[in-house]
Amino acid sequence: MNRFAGLLDLEALTAEIILAKLVSSRMIYAKIDRPLGMIYFAKIKPADEVLNSWSSKVDSLLSLMVKTNHLISKEEMLLNIVQK
Repeated sequence: MNRFAGLLDLEALTAEIILAKLVSSRMIYAKIDRPLGMIYFAKIKPADEVLNSWSSKVDSLLSLMVKTNHLISKEEMLLNIVQK
């Protein structure tokens, strides 16, 4: 919180009030942890959303690997034809 206030060149209380107004107007997402003096701007995603994201990324990675394997096999076959 102190760093946030310092970056805005405001007092900590004023910066917290402005941040609270921005959050309540849904202009930004933030959570303020007053005891620790921390501000969290990243929205925590539910576990199923994270797993679905990972699953789609793994699927796209696997499809790229299959495509790459196919292209390598094609090049090897063409090289064998040229060598004969």
